[in-house]
Amino acid sequence: MIFLIASNILAVIVILMIARKAIKYRQNSMAFQRLIDRVNIACFRYRYKDGVILRTNRGLVDILELDIAPREAVGRSLNELMIYVDGEDIVKEQVRIMGNLRNYEYHIKTLRGKDKWVLHDSYMVRDPYTGEECVEAIIQDITEERVSYDMMKQSQERYEKLFSNSGDMVIIFKVNGSAIEEVNPVTELVTGFSSAELMGKPFDALFHPLSRMKIEEAREDLLFKGGSQIEAVVVSRNGNYKNVFLTMSVVELQDERRVMVLAKDISELKKDMEEQKRRKAELEDFWKAAVEREERIKDLRHEIEEIRGKVKADEK
Repeated sequence: MIFLIASNILAVIVILMIARKAIKYRQNSMAFQRLIDRVNIACFRYRYKDGVILRTNRGLVDILELDIAPREAVGRSLNELMIYVDGEDIVKEQVRIMGNLRNYEYHIKTLRGKDKWVLHDSYMVRDPYTGEECVEAIIQDITEERVSYDMMKQSQERYEKLFSNSGDMVIIFKVNGSAIEEVNPVTELVTGFSSAELMGKPFDALFHPLSRMKIEEAREDLLFKGGSQIEAVVVSRNGNYKNVFLTMSVVELQDERRVMVLAKDISELKKDMEEQKRRKAELEDFWKAAVEREERIKDLRHEIEEIRGKVKADEK
């Protein structure tokens, strides 16, 4: 009797231990599932032959921006839920050939026409019940990273074109320093220094000492406003002065903030302005002299009339 009671107690303890492990496993599984859903990762299985989804988590419908519950996606083909841009069978063919696929970047569109890029991991399995070939897939939405990369690439290409095609000086240096990192051919032409000589040279060393204070103030404005404009004087290699108009701005290049300077040579414009000022001063002096001469003539005429009046009076 005691043995029977002890056996029953032992059985209850074993059942409780198994139940506890099952509950803990379920809790861990649910926590893991919540984690996957939080990071927007899709985990799903589909039949190889027709792409019909056999099971999926929340991540798939979120990535595809579908207004349905995950269970509503089960039984539907993948090509009903998304638009293939790179070709419907590319992933399946790669998985068939290699048996698995790792970190494969894939371009799709949602049913609303929105572009999406996903990182695809998948491998072939065989359903233990039906024996059908299936694909276990995990995809992660990397659209924001891809768009940011494309924008950075376009920005880089834009700056490369600016470097090669701009008629103005282009100089780039780091925000946290002033050592020149890149210059375009026009900068070499205006300053007389080669690109190799300019690399690592302090940016303000290219300018007249009286301009350096203005440049330092402009750099302070740059950090607060994101851009600034000033006139400065470049001292070329042969000692000649070049008047330039600087436009300084902060840009993102190669994942780092840098200062890009566009310097327009305004030496001829300044000469023309000085010549116009000189000619204006001459005209003003001439006009002033002409007015004074006219006033003097009027005074002389008035004096002559007075003298004539006195002479007539004396004759009488």
